[in-house]
Amino acid sequence: MSSLCPAGSEGWGPLSPSRPVDFTSCFQYGALSVGLSTALLAVAAVRLFRLKSKPQLPHELVAGGILRAKLLATATVMAVSAAELVAVWAQYPPVSVFTIAMALQTVAAVVAARMHYREQLVSPIASTPLLLYWLAGCVLALMRLRTAVATGLAASSLAAVAPSAGYALLALLMLVLECQSKPQELYELLNEDDNIRDSDDVKHSYRAPEERANLFSRLTFAWLDPMLDEGLKRPLRMEDTCELSKRYYPEVATVKFRRNWEASIKSGRPGLIWTTICTYWREWTVSMVWQIIGDMTPFLNPILLSRLIGFVSTYNSDQAEPIENGYFYAVA
Repeated sequence: MSSLCPAGSEGWGPLSPSRPVDFTSCFQYGALSVGLSTALLAVAAVRLFRLKSKPQLPHELVAGGILRAKLLATATVMAVSAAELVAVWAQYPPVSVFTIAMALQTVAAVVAARMHYREQLVSPIASTPLLLYWLAGCVLALMRLRTAVATGLAASSLAAVAPSAGYALLALLMLVLECQSKPQELYELLNEDDNIRDSDDVKHSYRAPEERANLFSRLTFAWLDPMLDEGLKRPLRMEDTCELSKRYYPEVATVKFRRNWEASIKSGRPGLIWTTICTYWREWTVSMVWQIIGDMTPFLNPILLSRLIGFVSTYNSDQAEPIENGYFYAVA
């Protein structure tokens, strides 16, 4: 295992003994980078298999400038990732965690390009795996860049760290491009033409902004912003409100509840509580997670605020904490 991690006395970490607020290089390249690339390859295999059976969206609506920009950006990502592989290959042994991580990152970039192409032509909404992959990739590249600056590698060999900076910028660009929604005409067509909708899309109504919102928009309820902005200008009328997602329609919920109720009767142990859990367990799970976060926030806020005040009061003194701690307190 030591031959795979030629990083001196730091070892696998996760925290560096010489930089307590930083992960070790082997942990960044091994557990984080290799783990992220492997996760994308596994998810992409399943996702691309599912996309094979989905009907094509109208080519004239989805194969425009956004698709060309995605393909050009992913091609650049592959080139930058290959350059980073060459840089670590020249610095470390051919079989090490650094070369393995960069090789997997290059392969993942190729697979991501394929996923972008298929998702753009088939899926009406942004790809959640790609959004999470590029967000994590940007963070990891910035982490590698920060470690290079902290260890003095950036000052001694700028060419060795330039690919990491380029990869971080390109990953951020890919994240922004994937967040772009499809044309409004596409969603109007999806609601009217059943020939280009598969069985999974029947329960969706793409007139509802929630149905065509990406992951981040749903988590932050940003898809409600247009209606809220309109409400600031004038009182809202019924026609200003957005359409409800079809999965919330009473007839849809009733069919689902009845199916679970009939299944509980056949099992010989009918129960209203268990049937309700089987029907709404997804919604309850998400609500439980947000409720836990909400309950933790009142307790964590004073602790973080006190740590931030302590950081500011000892700044530029002998007892000062590393500047990274201050950024962590502020962001948290």
